[in-house]
Amino acid sequence: MKFDHIFIDIDDTLFDFSKAERASLENLFNKHGLPFDDEFLAKYRKHNLKLWQNIERGIYTTADLSELRFDTLVDKERFDSHEEYLRFSNGYIDELACCPFVFDDAKPMLDKLYGKCNMYIVTNGVTRVQYNRLKASGFDKYFKKIFISEEIGLQKPLKKFFEYIFREENITDKSRCIILGDSLTSDMQGGRNAGITTCRIVRNKKIEPNSLCDYQITGLDEFVSLVMQGE
Repeated sequence: MKFDHIFIDIDDTLFDFSKAERASLENLFNKHGLPFDDEFLAKYRKHNLKLWQNIERGIYTTADLSELRFDTLVDKERFDSHEEYLRFSNGYIDELACCPFVFDDAKPMLDKLYGKCNMYIVTNGVTRVQYNRLKASGFDKYFKKIFISEEIGLQKPLKKFFEYIFREENITDKSRCIILGDSLTSDMQGGRNAGITTCRIVRNKKIEPNSLCDYQITGLDEFVSLVMQGE
């Protein structure tokens, strides 16, 4: 094995977040009699991306999402109270927690690597959502430990996020560690900050060279081959 410790992101790596996001929003808006279409989804995704980038920078925390998730996107005046608006916003989390859409190549990868190396979840996602989806998909059993930024008070791409993991797991040889994820700003930058090997999964689009990535792959079967070099 080329690597002993594998840090794996969840959304858009193991789980099809775009599919879950759309289904969750559509379900939520239908329940509240609000219009939902592709135009709104595009606006929401642009707004949401900025929020998560600010979470990565430490400007916001996941606790702020209830207030900010639909800010400027829905008319808050339609709700009887601010508390009702927050219940509506948090309803999205309830919906998302019930949408464990996984990529077809995720389970085969986990099956092949399970027991041959230590696998860890590393995610900035909302704690309740991530635990629910990992359990519902049966993926929780594959991981030695799950590290969620909301729980440990640190987020990717901070070096301290990974240093926390190294201490918890008594990992001293960083050359035997690799992070697998889709995000340049969170996963790949985080790996660089931590001084470990980085591998980016790029689905359904052209791979462009990037200095943050030691490897770039289009499918998780490629990751298995990479990790098991020398077997």
